[in-house]
Amino acid sequence: MPADQSHPFATFPAAPGKGVNGLRPYYTPGLFNDNYTPVITNDTSTVTGNAGGPVVPYYANEHYDLIDSRAAARELVNFTVLKFITTAISCPFEVSKTLLQVQYMPHEDMEVVAGDSETRKQSSHDEDPYHEQHEGQGTNWFYEIMHLFLQPTLEGTLNDVFDLYDDTIPLVHLDRVGPNLATLVGSNLIVGFLLSPLELIRTRLIVQSRSPLHRKYKGPLDALRTILAEEGGLRGLYFNHNALPTVLYHTIVPLLQNITPLIIDRVFHISANDSPFLYSLAELGLNTLEILITLPLDTIRKRMQCQIRTRTPGRKRFSPVVALRPVPYRGVIDACYRIVKEEGGRRKKKQQQSRHMFTGWGLRGLYQGFGMQFTSNVVLFVMHAINGVDGKF
Repeated sequence: MPADQSHPFATFPAAPGKGVNGLRPYYTPGLFNDNYTPVITNDTSTVTGNAGGPVVPYYANEHYDLIDSRAAARELVNFTVLKFITTAISCPFEVSKTLLQVQYMPHEDMEVVAGDSETRKQSSHDEDPYHEQHEGQGTNWFYEIMHLFLQPTLEGTLNDVFDLYDDTIPLVHLDRVGPNLATLVGSNLIVGFLLSPLELIRTRLIVQSRSPLHRKYKGPLDALRTILAEEGGLRGLYFNHNALPTVLYHTIVPLLQNITPLIIDRVFHISANDSPFLYSLAELGLNTLEILITLPLDTIRKRMQCQIRTRTPGRKRFSPVVALRPVPYRGVIDACYRIVKEEGGRRKKKQQQSRHMFTGWGLRGLYQGFGMQFTSNVVLFVMHAINGVDGKF
């Protein structure tokens, strides 16, 4: 196409011809598609299109609404199925980790705690403590689905109430992260507390005996009915000895998880795009620190979930598949103290003749399952590092 000498760099006619717009030379009048929004005139019953004739607005087409509804429903079904599959894959690891955390393993020099010893003896009647690796899978899947739907909804509502930025914007891109971080942690705390009965049921289903003669709960619904009947109804279900560990856990965990990118970006000044390996390495270090902080709290929380302070006698006692402490813990501080004192590291032979107050104390009991979580973080670090190297070529 010859260019006008006065406009040597023009790639379209400088003067519009017939049927040609000078600003949009390749636009053909009369075509109405999704790229051009119709203009609504003063008459609300008429919508003027590009050709000047009345057309039906795109948002009023019920066919498109039906297609969008079907697509959304299909995506929802695919998401729930995928979540169920991932939960089934990770469930054996979660079961093994839970059994390691709740198992009472006093060191060799610790005297047996006075109390009912039937709880300790019951574990020997089970042939395979890890037989049913998918125990509690349905409860865990339902908990994950409910949390994924309720938490973002509540967070968005809180942001609207306090007139904050959209919750879809990452915290790293905000100048003031305090208010948005508060609504994020608050929504996780509220939803986690509301769904805490599901965590209680999941833990007890995992820990209870597999034997039909000693099995207390037949399933999630039966566990819920039994707990409500024997442990004081809804008040005993929520505001029991496990309330404080639940509040602490669902406050600290989301706080640490969401400030990790902020620390890497604003304290370490590492960008995931510029230095993917260093970013993954820093993320690995902070995730390991998160495990060191939250794993003891999670261990105490799960041990206290296994404590049944029955107010109404039931037909069966709670018989665990692993040994539990015969005497229940009185609280978070007492549980931490007892675990450190009774389940610390073993004493060496050279120290047997010199006993002192802190003999046998250690952190081994608080960090059962640490290797499993740390290994998963290392695997994720290696995968991210490989992806970062591949992206450079």
